[in-house]
Amino acid sequence: MTEPNLIWRVDYTDGSSLSQKAPDGTRFGYQDIDRDRLTAFSLWLNPDTNGGNTRSMIWIDFRADTNNPDVGQKRLIWRRRTVQNGKGVVAIVHLVGWQRTVNGLNTQAIVYINEETLVPMLGGQFTEGLQFHGPIVPLECERDLV
Repeated sequence: MTEPNLIWRVDYTDGSSLSQKAPDGTRFGYQDIDRDRLTAFSLWLNPDTNGGNTRSMIWIDFRADTNNPDVGQKRLIWRRRTVQNGKGVVAIVHLVGWQRTVNGLNTQAIVYINEETLVPMLGGQFTEGLQFHGPIVPLECERDLV
C-alpha cells in the first residue's frame, strides 16, 4: 500500500492525542481509537508525502453538544475508499464524520475528501447508487454504530 496523503489524529478528554503516524514512526490503526474519550477527530496532510507540511484539512468535534435526551451522542465514522474508473484512474477518498440517533432515527453527517485534490465535500445520509455514498459495514471497533 502506498503512503497515504492524509493521516488522522484524535484528541481525548484528558488533553492527550493519538495520531495514525506518531512522530517516532509508530503506526496506529483505526481500531486503536478510544471512542469513550474522543473529543475530536481530524485529518492532516501526511508530512512524508507533502514536503513536511502538516496542515489540518478537517476537524470534527465530538464533544457533547446538546442536553436534549432525544438526541444521542455523535459516533465516529472514518473510511478510506479507493475507486478505479474504466480508464484505470484511481481516486482515494476519505469519508469522515459522525452518526447519531435523533428521535429514534439514525442520522449522519459525512465529509468526503479526495486525497489528490484535497477538496472537501459535505455529504449526508448514506445513499445507495451514489459513488462513495454507499453504506459502511461497521467494524469490530465500531460496535456503537447502527
